[in-house]
Amino acid sequence: MSAVANLAEQTRIRRRLRGRVCAILALPEDAAVSVNRIDCPDATCLEGATVVLVMRPGRKSQARTITKPPEAVTDDDLRAALAGLV
Repeated sequence: MSAVANLAEQTRIRRRLRGRVCAILALPEDAAVSVNRIDCPDATCLEGATVVLVMRPGRKSQARTITKPPEAVTDDDLRAALAGLV
């Protein structure tokens, strides 16, 4: 896969995850969600991890880390990670 195709696929995956986060948390339209892949120094996530940042007006930003790369994150993973934010 070319670098451009890979970048487009990663963008599509992050966009899908942002939509799922918004749906799971029933976020208002003025909330913002960021989903990013990070390098993970932990031996349990050598392929990278996913950081989800939820920003709602009038509230502190909240971040959750899932020890899987974005392409491996499932709805169950998101629900588990976001459970404390509902």
